[in-house]
Amino acid sequence: MKRIILNLAPYWYLVVIILALLGVQAFCDLSLPQYTSDMIDTGIQNHGVEYPIPGKLTPEAAAQTGLKAGTPVAAGGLDAACGTLGAGVVSPGQTQEQGGQAGGMSICIDRYAADPRLILGFH
Repeated sequence: MKRIILNLAPYWYLVVIILALLGVQAFCDLSLPQYTSDMIDTGIQNHGVEYPIPGKLTPEAAAQTGLKAGTPVAAGGLDAACGTLGAGVVSPGQTQEQGGQAGGMSICIDRYAADPRLILGFH
């Protein structure tokens, strides 16, 4: 142990920085469950989301699909598409930038436009 301390002594400031960063990471990791819980409490349990189930299957749609009328209909989507809507991008010309592993930018336009160089799927 003495050899380790002696070898690290010239680099004491780096050791302090590393320990500080580990402390910040531990604090963030421990705070995340509460942060996520607060979002759920605000959005769903405290009526921040007015309709958690968007609607119910109409009799016409039930006849076409063979499902029971009144079946709850849920909405879902990919993270980028849902994030764009959540950011309020709903009118032509509005845009948002998303960070993360892939990153990207979304812009609302009044027509379908696709670049064949991109990986695209219907959503």
